[in-house]
Amino acid sequence: MKKEFILFLLLSIVVNIPIFKRGLHGVLIKTLYYPPQKIATFLQDISKVEVERDSLAQQLAELKEKFYVETVKQETLVRKLPYIKGNITAYNPLGIPRYITLKVKNPLRGANFLALDIYGNLAGKLFKSEDEVIEIMTIFNKEFRIGVKNVRTGTLGILYGSERPGVRFIPLDISFRKGDTLVTAGIGEFRVAGIPVGIVDTVLKDENNPLFKKCEVLPFFQPYRNLHLLLRKGK
Repeated sequence: MKKEFILFLLLSIVVNIPIFKRGLHGVLIKTLYYPPQKIATFLQDISKVEVERDSLAQQLAELKEKFYVETVKQETLVRKLPYIKGNITAYNPLGIPRYITLKVKNPLRGANFLALDIYGNLAGKLFKSEDEVIEIMTIFNKEFRIGVKNVRTGTLGILYGSERPGVRFIPLDISFRKGDTLVTAGIGEFRVAGIPVGIVDTVLKDENNPLFKKCEVLPFFQPYRNLHLLLRKGK
């Protein structure tokens, strides 16, 4: 008991020494106060970064479209139209989705809308709309069609949707090669030119049409990299 009393007495004296008290106070502050404060600051920074990311992604989509329109020198007039953001709620089916369900703030007016990812790449087109819930037909759907243009050669073609989209009916004397960039041509149903679609992966002979060749396309759009899609009018 005497030893314990002496140790307690010494500890009480040491703790009350000003230098030691300041040091102990500093240790407690760093171990009990700073970590929660840093975590709260870190979470606030993450929230700010997400808001800035969405804003920059939309700006990038607009700049990317403008760049490709100027590159392909499309004569069709492209009007400056606002984007509508739709939050992704479902993929159908999972894996390579043929349809994507979106939730929007307000019902859409009109049926002619293209869907872009947050990077400005073509994702699909409006399939049906009911109040604030809409369904997008993706470029992986076999029913999907859109006019495209080869940036390098200026050649027009029709992109046919599938799990591996492709361009068909390319004349044999037209140059299509691996690595060529394809953008929307602004012809047919959708008059918006310059939206990035994908790159040519493989050029093949069309066995069903010996006067033509075809190519497989690697789409820029990657479904599961997006929490929402951007919608814009196709005319």
